[in-house]
Amino acid sequence: MSSKTGSSLTDGEMTTFMVKFTQGLTIWGSNDVIQKYGEFRQMSTASPNAARMAAAVEDILFSIRLDLGHPSGLRRGDLLRLFINDLDKIIRGS
Repeated sequence: MSSKTGSSLTDGEMTTFMVKFTQGLTIWGSNDVIQKYGEFRQMSTASPNAARMAAAVEDILFSIRLDLGHPSGLRRGDLLRLFINDLDKIIRGS
């Protein structure tokens, strides 16, 4: 995001965002969204891999969209391509 906006979040800002997001998710997230977010959190601390983490983020987004009543007709990568320019490069691992 910083390459598009010209600014990036500090570690403190990122931590604050994650804490607030997690608190809100605890109250408002469906079981599926909470499970997907938990998997993402575990993966991100255990063995971060860009392609796997991107897929996990997209899984969270798919779950949120289903909660909002959107049909599940999108394919892997459809949402990520909206904000990751070099998605194919990340998926290939290069």
